[in-house]
Amino acid sequence: MGGLATGAFSGERQCQLSDVLRQAFTPATFERLLKFRLNRQLHDHSPVNGDFQQILAAVIDAAVREWWIEDLILQAREVVPRNPALYAFVSSLDLGAVPQDRLERLVHPSNEYLPVADWRVELANLEARVCRVEIPTNNGQVYGTGFLVGRDLVMTNFHVVEALLQTNEAVGTANPLDVRCRFDYKAVRGRVLSQGKTYGLAVDWKFDASPNSYSVEPGDDELDYALLRLDSAAADEQIGDPSFGGQSVRGFIQITDRKHHFNASSPLFILQHPKGTPLKLAVDTNAVQLVNRRRNRVRYKTNTEPGSSGSPCFDQNWNLVALHHSGDPDFDPLHNPEFNEGIPTEAIARLLLARGYNELVKTEV
Repeated sequence: MGGLATGAFSGERQCQLSDVLRQAFTPATFERLLKFRLNRQLHDHSPVNGDFQQILAAVIDAAVREWWIEDLILQAREVVPRNPALYAFVSSLDLGAVPQDRLERLVHPSNEYLPVADWRVELANLEARVCRVEIPTNNGQVYGTGFLVGRDLVMTNFHVVEALLQTNEAVGTANPLDVRCRFDYKAVRGRVLSQGKTYGLAVDWKFDASPNSYSVEPGDDELDYALLRLDSAAADEQIGDPSFGGQSVRGFIQITDRKHHFNASSPLFILQHPKGTPLKLAVDTNAVQLVNRRRNRVRYKTNTEPGSSGSPCFDQNWNLVALHHSGDPDFDPLHNPEFNEGIPTEAIARLLLARGYNELVKTEV
C-alpha cells in the first residue's frame, strides 16, 4: 500500500481525489464508506463541524500519512463502480484499471487511436458481465469463464460444461445443482478486492449448445458453445452498494451478426479468469493471425491459460468478436505455443438465428 503514501500522492493528487470524492459521495455516504468499508470513524480524522471539502481534505491527509490511502480509493471505487470521474482517477494511478498514460500503447501504429474516456467506461461495464464458471465434478474442480448474453443467459464453451451435457468418463460427471457462476470476482496487486456474487443454474438450465471440434474446418454446428440459464436475471440486478448511491444495472453483452474483418496483426483483447484467478484482461496489439475458410475459427496470439475457456474476445473498440475456446494443441515441452483460437461471433449468430433464437441476436445490415 505504501506506494501511494509517498510524494507520488501529494499536493495536486490529493486535491484531485477530494474533487472526485465530493462528486461521488454525499457527507453521509462518505461517513458510511469509512465506517463500514474501512472500519474507521469520521470524527477520528476530520473536524466535527467542517464542511464537506474540509472533511475530505482532512481524511485524505490522514489516509496518506497513515498508509491507508490505497484502501480508501479502492473501496470508494468498489461501492460506486461506474462513477466515471472515480474510475478515471483510479485508472491514472494504475490500481486495477488501465492507466490513461498507457492507453496509447494499446494500439498498433496501423490501427486507430482509442477514445480514452469511452474506452475506460466500456471496460467498466464489461467487467460486471464476465463470470468465473465453477463446476465440481467427480474428477475434480473445473473452472472456466463465461459472460452474460441475455437477462439470465451465460455463454461459455461446450467443453467447459461437458460434464453436465453428456456422459464422458474422461471429463467426469457433474450435478447442475452444484454449478455456480461467480461475477465481480476481482483483485488488485494480488489482493482479492471482492469475492463477487454467485448465481446457480435454473431448473431448465440448458438453453442451447453446440459441440466442439478441433478440425481446421469444423462444421457450422460445431462451435463449442453452451448457453446456460441462471436461476435469476443477473443482467437486471443492481451492482455496487445501494447505501452509497453507487448502484447501476449489470447488463449483458449483445451478440450481433456483424461480420468482423479480423485483419492480420490487429488487436484482440480477452477478459478472462485464467487458472480460476480473479478477472484479468489480456491485451495483444498485434494479435490476429488468420481466419479459416468457413469463418468459424480465428487464431490469435493473445495470452490465455486453463480457466480462460469461454472468455469473450473483443476488438480495440470493445466489440464482441469471438468466443475463446482453445490453444495450440502441441504440448511438446520443446514447442513454443504459436496461437490461441476462438469462434467468431458471427458464426455463433448464424447458428442461433438458424435455430430460431432471433431474440438473442442483434442483426446488422
